[in-house]
Amino acid sequence: MEINSMSDEVLQGSKTPWSLFHRVSKRKAFLNRTMYCVFDALDECAEDDRTKLIALLQDYLKLKPKRRVQFLVTSRPNPNIVTAFQGWTEKPVRLEGEGDKAKDDLQKEIDIIFRHRIENLVKSKELSHAVAGLLNNKLLTEGTGQWTYQWVRLVFELLKKATPGNLDDWNALLNDLPEGIPGVYDKLLSNVSYKFRKRVESSLHIIYIARRPLTLREYRGPKVPRPRRVKVSRRLQRTL
Repeated sequence: MEINSMSDEVLQGSKTPWSLFHRVSKRKAFLNRTMYCVFDALDECAEDDRTKLIALLQDYLKLKPKRRVQFLVTSRPNPNIVTAFQGWTEKPVRLEGEGDKAKDDLQKEIDIIFRHRIENLVKSKELSHAVAGLLNNKLLTEGTGQWTYQWVRLVFELLKKATPGNLDDWNALLNDLPEGIPGVYDKLLSNVSYKFRKRVESSLHIIYIARRPLTLREYRGPKVPRPRRVKVSRRLQRTL
């Protein structure tokens, strides 16, 4: 394919990939079919490229009202991004849910994922029927209502790394699971080797205060200045 012969530099930005997409959409194989194009994590794109891409989408939809291509764009609810789509796109779907019905529907979707994750965990660790029953009881029955996609993912990161020896150990582990996302992060951080914990904490602080998602080049090897040790004379120490 033509794209395989292109360098990474050529594929950078939005112009070349959009041109390729436009040409592919006109091929005979797709003429009588609906194409679905997903742009995931738009907020993680560079601001200039994001602005160009939004403009390209807007122009495309204006020119082709009866279009065969349907676009799905996902992003964090950055105000600038939300505003850029207002007035010419469908009403956005908020995954965090708005209103009781939306939240109930969201919990049902997460419940499906939760059950699938439990089944995979039981198979991968070759857990007994007793432990499987305990997982279903503790996680599905007692945890309902507090789930988010992120919480489910983080909790199962903990469970995959856990090595309880028996049913009582599993019960103790499940009883000690944190309820919120900050608690899960604290739990994961406590499992980091003491040698690397300060570095991980510094990295998390940098990510947390960043105004936008960082590129790998920006994030690589973040250095946080350490406080210098200052020698204080004994005479001065007595006066402090």
